Amino acid sequence: MASRPGNIPPPQPVTTVATLDPKILADPASLNKAQLGTINLFIAMEVTAVRELAELGQPVLAKWMAQLLAQDGGAATTARFAAGDATSFAFAPEYFLYTRDALAALRAIGFFDGSGIPAPYPGRDAMLAAAGPFATGTSQRSPNDATSSVEVLAQTA
Repeated sequence: MASRPGNIPPPQPVTTVATLDPKILADPASLNKAQLGTINLFIAMEVTAVRELAELGQPVLAKWMAQLLAQDGGAATTARFAAGDATSFAFAPEYFLYTRDALAALRAIGFFDGSGIPAPYPGRDAMLAAAGPFATGTSQRSPNDATSSVEVLAQTA
């Protein structure tokens, strides 16, 4: 039987600091393109992580990663729109065989351990506070584990 969420040790982050190129931050068009490229790398990493977690017999973690993947897919659509890119994809990008390869790619573009401006992760509570009304309007702030199915009602016109 798979481990339940209460038995899973807390994850240890690879890093808690992103690095941002000041030239990209100064130009909105460059920032949008960089954001889109980075989101695509994260999505590809999450696709890989879902597969790896399933292979490791961790269905709960695979499901949580799939939930994150769904959110980042929406963020990618928003970023494409903001960048003026009308491209859409039938499937999420799959660039990596292993998640470690995705981390190496993020380091290669300077997102982690780069020479840019350090942007430390302040923690969950600080992020929710900084999000203001967006955070309070968010209905699901952490992964969940459904204990029953919901009843789906017919659409009304």
